[in-house]
Amino acid sequence: MPRVYVVRQLMHIIREFTGKHAPIDEFIRENRSLFIRLEEAHISSRYMPRVYERDESEELVRFAEEVIEFVKSIKSEA
Repeated sequence: MPRVYVVRQLMHIIREFTGKHAPIDEFIRENRSLFIRLEEAHISSRYMPRVYERDESEELVRFAEEVIEFVKSIKSEA
């Protein structure tokens, strides 16, 4: 398994592994801006100090939880 830290890249790996292209592609497309913001938060937390507002942090945490639940649902269908 490759070491990957970009969430969209991980989703594409899951897509290829499970063969569930349509639902994963749709989920990525519908949430593209949130994926980008989540990835930017990860990068900035490691390399650039940045302060997040509470509502922005909560939104990204909710989205991360949504991604986890989505992947679990894909896994349970496999």
